[in-house]
Amino acid sequence: QVEEEYTLCRDQGRVWDNRECVCSCPEEMVKPCSTGYTFDYSSTCSCILEDSNDIINTVTDERVERTALAGIATVFFIVIVSLLHSVKALKRTINIMRVLIVKDRKDLSGEQSLLANHKL
Repeated sequence: QVEEEYTLCRDQGRVWDNRECVCSCPEEMVKPCSTGYTFDYSSTCSCILEDSNDIINTVTDERVERTALAGIATVFFIVIVSLLHSVKALKRTINIMRVLIVKDRKDLSGEQSLLANHKL
């Protein structure tokens, strides 16, 4: 059977590999292929449409990448919203402290004027 395969391989102008017992393309027939095509070393020695499994794997990989990016974007969005909430809370606290400081100063100045009047 190997002799038949060898003969058929040679009759097609291809090269027989004795170590692997396979028929392959001669080096001068190997050429680069366009996107979406791959070189078929095993039977046609020409560019053929990529296997649909490869295309499905590529699409699946792209979906996984998009899902990961969407997850990262969501985390960043949550962090940003949290930071904005913290900034808003800090502004409220600062405004309350300002009001209290102004009130304390008024109370203190009122007490000082009472003391000044009392000394007279």
